[in-house]
Amino acid sequence: MVNPPLLFVSALFFLGINALLYSGAWILVKTLLRILPHLSPHRTKGLLTAALLLPPIISCAVTAGGAFLRHSHAPGAVHHNVYCENLAQYLALPEGNLPALLGLTIQGAAWLLLAWGVLTVCRLLHATIMLERGLSPYLHPPSEQLAAAVSSMRSKIDCSGLEFYEADVPMAFSCLIGIRRIRCVLSRQLVAATTRDELEAVVLHEASHFRAGDVWRTLVLGMLDCLFYLIPAVGLLSRRWREETELVCDAATTKATGEPLALASAILRAQGVPIQGPGLPTTTLAFTVETAAAEARVERLLAYARGTASAIDAPRMDSWQWVLASILFAIGLVSILSPEALCISHCSLEAMSRVLH
Repeated sequence: MVNPPLLFVSALFFLGINALLYSGAWILVKTLLRILPHLSPHRTKGLLTAALLLPPIISCAVTAGGAFLRHSHAPGAVHHNVYCENLAQYLALPEGNLPALLGLTIQGAAWLLLAWGVLTVCRLLHATIMLERGLSPYLHPPSEQLAAAVSSMRSKIDCSGLEFYEADVPMAFSCLIGIRRIRCVLSRQLVAATTRDELEAVVLHEASHFRAGDVWRTLVLGMLDCLFYLIPAVGLLSRRWREETELVCDAATTKATGEPLALASAILRAQGVPIQGPGLPTTTLAFTVETAAAEARVERLLAYARGTASAIDAPRMDSWQWVLASILFAIGLVSILSPEALCISHCSLEAMSRVLH
């Protein structure tokens, strides 16, 4: 049964653990990418995905486990490590806690910050759903030019579940939208302005996003951005993940078409149109919104064309890799939920509760 005082301080503990883990993940990722500068976009994307998803999973496990764990701190009680023993001695000392009003203020502020993050997540989901619904009446069937590009794309890769539409939106806002029903919406201006090769490259690029499941991953990352808006490392990791995601799809497109310059030309064409007004929700995969990312994509595509970049690959996870990853995940989860880890979390929560009450 949960200990109410520990539950009250769990929000502060949860945010603190996430700030620590995300900051460490960002430093680790930066270090690895500096040591391995030629790491492929696909593997870099996987590394960033792990860095973004593991901290909240770990923090949820240790916070919940520590809050629900019940054991005694009586003299002579057995603890699982020296850290817990030191905390137990600290808890046995005379009262040295903060004033009650200050403690309640700190706890209340932590819960308010967490609640605001949850509210922002709800607003993001609402904006995404409203965009999906509000844009539907303005979607036009594919023109003859787009239909031909889609037909050519389907002959190269299997992507039968993705529907294509045109709309009067800026070129750079061509994107995949939707949660329940994912659709590709391309700018009518972009379709009319691009050549046949460029349009086929754009269609293949968006189809690569769909096949990789990037829409749902982007939704999850957008929610993490909203929930942990006070942790800069989350935004930095998320931004880099988006950049690497575009590079992965660019590589897949180049491999399918064999013409990297066609996609580079389409990116530059879309970048040449100034964007006015609010941007799309962060759950969308706009074709070219961030100038820095677009420049990096064009440079990589030019390197592909010159043959100076690393081999173009878009490797998939084999079944044995999924099995191995599942086994390692189970081992990691058991380690997190081990008595030693939960005892540390519980003792830390009790020490925090003692100080703030």
